[in-house]
Amino acid sequence: MGRKLHPRDVRVRLDKSEMVSFTPEKLNKFREAYLECVDDTDDIFEFEGNQYVCGYAKHMIEYLEGLWLTDDRTQV
Repeated sequence: MGRKLHPRDVRVRLDKSEMVSFTPEKLNKFREAYLECVDDTDDIFEFEGNQYVCGYAKHMIEYLEGLWLTDDRTQV
């Protein structure tokens, strides 16, 4: 899954600007990397070259799941 990082290993990349997008399949892989981070009591993990704080990732997952649930309910 993702490479585990220690908070002191994190370096801020000020010159990197790219958009991150998710599909339901990619979200499942992201969730697996997040769960590994939580299980190992790490604060930060890497997924597809980007670093995420576990607490923030939890909110991202909840938000994205809510978007797709809302979209699925509107389709008949």
